[in-house]
Amino acid sequence: MKQKISLTEEELIEIIDSLVESQNLSQYNEEDFIDVFLEVFKPWIKEKLGDNWKKSPISKLIDDYYEEFLRDYGIEEQGYGYYNLARKMSKAGRDIVTKGIYSLPSLQPTEKFTTKYQKILSFILKNMDIPPYAEISLTEDEPYYVKMRITTNWLDMITSDESTKRMRPSHIYENIVKTLKDYMGIETSGKPIYGELHMNLNNSEMFGVDEWVKQILNKEIKSELKKSEVGRNIHSLAFKPERSTFMGEFKIRMKGDAAWNDRNKAKDKLKEILKNKGYNLKFFQIET
Repeated sequence: MKQKISLTEEELIEIIDSLVESQNLSQYNEEDFIDVFLEVFKPWIKEKLGDNWKKSPISKLIDDYYEEFLRDYGIEEQGYGYYNLARKMSKAGRDIVTKGIYSLPSLQPTEKFTTKYQKILSFILKNMDIPPYAEISLTEDEPYYVKMRITTNWLDMITSDESTKRMRPSHIYENIVKTLKDYMGIETSGKPIYGELHMNLNNSEMFGVDEWVKQILNKEIKSELKKSEVGRNIHSLAFKPERSTFMGEFKIRMKGDAAWNDRNKAKDKLKEILKNKGYNLKFFQIET
């Protein structure tokens, strides 16, 4: 059972800040954090030893003074002991950034991508070969982190003309990504800290499915199927909306004494009922 957790406004802000920070830091490589460590460690060791620090290899200085360095900056030592030298420097560098002791450089733009290219994006989306039942929205909480969401109206989709093609959300997304690359020269898998766009596809949604299931499937379709000549061989009819493919999946469960040929008859009957209601069968998958 899921538990509801109450958070204060301060706790919520802290969690959001932590998630944003984690997202930003994940763009940096190990070498970036090693550089941070050295940028902070070298002035610290120079202040401690004076010019004598130059007489020792940096690896020896790190071995000899690493733990003391961590303590001076209030960094937890737990988990450092099993790392090799490079991993130790990288982890310490990450902790230094997390504690706000040092800020990593970033080329991330301050203006949002969707604002900068608003007219071009509107033109592209308007002229894309997108099914009429689908809508596309772009959100950008941070500059150059763009999330695309594709939604459909379930009833509009299943009552669309037979000539209307069915497209997976991933195919629509891939077409838009290709257009951005071909006509704007923009890659969508870059790092915002490099000044590059990072765009991904959020979970898609089909609106109106629950109401259709409640009013049409449960009250009409199941009843017609049960009362038909194949109904006596059917144990149950299950339905699942598949949002990743924009389809409705039926599962007909037959009774134990039903013949193999009864399965095909049940599938054909369900297709007939759907067809008579004006539904486009390419949006349904039926299994027995």
